Amino acid sequence: MKILNLEDYIHLFGERDTHRSLSSFCCHEDDDVQAYIRERAFDDELAHRARTKLFIDERHQ
Repeated sequence: MKILNLEDYIHLFGERDTHRSLSSFCCHEDDDVQAYIRERAFDDELAHRARTKLFIDERHQ
């Protein structure tokens, strides 16, 4: 597994898919994620998803 930051994840998968998939990752507090929540999260569900740590299998790169 490779750990990606939120910006890398969005670049690879797009913002819409990022919103949809964040909830499948384990919880993690991160400055980049918190900034994203403040700037982009418009509801509680999205904010919850945006708080998760981003992991991706290297096969997807």
